Amino acid sequence: MYSTMAGLVIAIPCLLASGLLNGLLDGLQNEFTRIINHLNYKFTFNELPHA
Repeated sequence: MYSTMAGLVIAIPCLLASGLLNGLLDGLQNEFTRIINHLNYKFTFNELPHA
């Protein structure tokens, strides 16, 4: 019984931390993707000749 309690005491905070870090990393990934797409758009369409 004590080993189950000790396992849960360790596992539950680790799961919470993992969820928070995954959310943070997803947000950073989305932000970097947005920046890269914006730069790609700027570099691609700035080279077109003006009519």
